[in-house]
Amino acid sequence: MHRWFVLVFVVVFACSDDADPIREYEGDVDPCDVTFESGTEADPVKWPAVGQYEQPGGYAVWNTAPKAECRNNPTVSVGELVGKELYITYPSASTPTVSGNGRVADGKFPVIVFAHANNDRVCNIFERYFTIQEHWASYGFIVISIDGTDTNCKPGNTENLQLRSDAQLAGLDEIRRLNDDPNSVFYQHVDTEKFLFAGHSRGGGSSLVSARNTPGVSGVIDLQGVDLSAFGFGSAVLPDFPVIGLTAGLDVDLNYPHCEPTEDMLGGIYTWVNINGGVHANTADTAPLEPDDTPEISKEEQHQVIGFFTAAFLHQVVGLNNDWPAQTSRDVLFSHTGAQTVAARGLSPKGVFTRWRDDSEKLLIDTFDGKDADLNLLGGETSSIAGFASENATYKPEENPVGGMYGKSYSLRLKGAPAGSYRTILDASGAPLAVAKDWAIEARVKGPDTGDVGDLFIIMETESGELRVNALEFGGPVALSNRFTQIHVPLTELSDQDLGVLAIRLESSMGEVFVDDLRFSAP
Repeated sequence: MHRWFVLVFVVVFACSDDADPIREYEGDVDPCDVTFESGTEADPVKWPAVGQYEQPGGYAVWNTAPKAECRNNPTVSVGELVGKELYITYPSASTPTVSGNGRVADGKFPVIVFAHANNDRVCNIFERYFTIQEHWASYGFIVISIDGTDTNCKPGNTENLQLRSDAQLAGLDEIRRLNDDPNSVFYQHVDTEKFLFAGHSRGGGSSLVSARNTPGVSGVIDLQGVDLSAFGFGSAVLPDFPVIGLTAGLDVDLNYPHCEPTEDMLGGIYTWVNINGGVHANTADTAPLEPDDTPEISKEEQHQVIGFFTAAFLHQVVGLNNDWPAQTSRDVLFSHTGAQTVAARGLSPKGVFTRWRDDSEKLLIDTFDGKDADLNLLGGETSSIAGFASENATYKPEENPVGGMYGKSYSLRLKGAPAGSYRTILDASGAPLAVAKDWAIEARVKGPDTGDVGDLFIIMETESGELRVNALEFGGPVALSNRFTQIHVPLTELSDQDLGVLAIRLESSMGEVFVDDLRFSAP
């Protein structure tokens, strides 16, 4: 959706917002007849079974623009963005088209401020993410979707992203004002201290900008978000705030790997999910597909995956108004449980690739950034001991050195010829490194962009001998391809004793494989 054309004036005039988003409401009450009387009876809050994050949450939901003829979106009332429209989806006390009342549910609710993608054919796209936004609202969140029509069909540059971020901050300020306004339906219903930024494509990038500049942010939901360094914001590591990032495996708007450099910029805990078979446009509800889009999963399946992981993220970083244990969301986000659940419940037939960085203690061995290939981060020497093994550009490595997005990511490249083998010593003096038996060894691993995918064996050289494991058996339920997945090998799979580790070898006997962020992780 980031596309814009040389004939900009043609695209701008073609942009239309005449059509209503396609949606249906259950019940006998016309959406335009819904009232907002306070003190009316509330329906019970009914949650799905524990951990079924793909299902709607416990709250009924409503919004400020259910139909074109009764749109009642508030607007920014103060500052340079006065008049900017806000489409708000929120937890309601009952189902309005059944009860006839759309008042906000009892209590105070955290806020998600959403910025939409660039789109050159649909102007009011800010009202066209209702499936995802209603899902979040059903989990007890007030979702503000910002009208960024004035930023559509414009070049993708620093100013464009900053304007979207400015609008998010204005929206956050406005909902806080509405919380203090006795005439507003949101009066005293906003948890003003808990807020997140979320967005799609350029909106995902602007959400990272907003979070970078706003102390106290609870987290960011980045849906196929643009790479900030490509928009003039530099490549410095972002502050410590939680992020969930989701990419679409068949994205032709932000072609792979346009989104991936963001992962190396994240400074806090994160979960990164690739939705295999998904496309850029299907994150929204009624945005048109590009002519060369070839989705291999349905829009409903893509929404199920997004809803599943993002609701788990909201549970983890903010909490839900229920008794679900926090460990439930932690397992989804910081292990292969999430990917296994997608497969087991049939949320998407193509599955997902996941990787993560949680808040447990880490001992980072090497990021393979190509800057000092002879030493790892612990000061130990590294060497290629057989076949081909080197620190290379992760994408288009044959064109190394490369520019643009292809030069932003480096990793260890192992190429079977017939075997690639790499050794890294863990201590500069050669002394053994003490590693507890309840730790794990982790890395991000992917196959080549084209060609055969290699295998990967991890061999730990210890004081008492070698321990060898097929690492890809610990990489999740989907066979390795050209997208990173997490390798997480509990050392209990190798030994029932604490270890003194002298060195680690990585071997691939066929095809090609890339390894990044090799580390030990505490439980």
